[in-house]
Amino acid sequence: MNRMDDINIDDFLAAWDTTIHGDLMVRVAMLMAGKDGWPTKNQVVSVLCDIVEPTLAYVPASEHRPTHAIKLLRRWCTGAEISPAEIKIAGDKACEASNAIYDRHMLLGEVAVAEAAKDAAVSAAKTAWAVEETDVGEASYWAQEAVNHVTVAEAMAAFASAADAGGSVFEAYDTTYMLVKNWQADLVRRDLYMGDAR
Repeated sequence: MNRMDDINIDDFLAAWDTTIHGDLMVRVAMLMAGKDGWPTKNQVVSVLCDIVEPTLAYVPASEHRPTHAIKLLRRWCTGAEISPAEIKIAGDKACEASNAIYDRHMLLGEVAVAEAAKDAAVSAAKTAWAVEETDVGEASYWAQEAVNHVTVAEAMAAFASAADAGGSVFEAYDTTYMLVKNWQADLVRRDLYMGDAR
């Protein structure tokens, strides 16, 4: 399935300087990666790693698969010869880890923590899938999904912290959600130069 049909590149570029949708910014950049005036795929994936990596703090220290996937992708970004098959395996293992992490926390009744950790691990998996996918529409979709999972992971972590502190959990979720979206968009604007494309 090609997932390019619902993106109008020209319209989105016109809003590049003001949008808070870092997920769509990454998706557009991945769609156009390597074309004249656009960043390379390596540059887009490097930004994705910057977005995903902080969230891996929610993954238990004993679980190395999501972190391994991001480390592998960072090596790929700098030119290391890593096969698409190796990258896919790392992504699949990060996804497997997400389910194990989720189940572990759910057994302890830690619903919000389970969601945060799972989304963090899934973001690593989907970043890897964006790299190994040969269909550009699918790759851009996985890139967007990776960013979305980061946003949810951070918001759920805030939800869990507020619950522990006896605070307003939904306010914590909503506030963090918007803060993270703004941070993501600012990061993409800073690190992916789009002047030539526009």
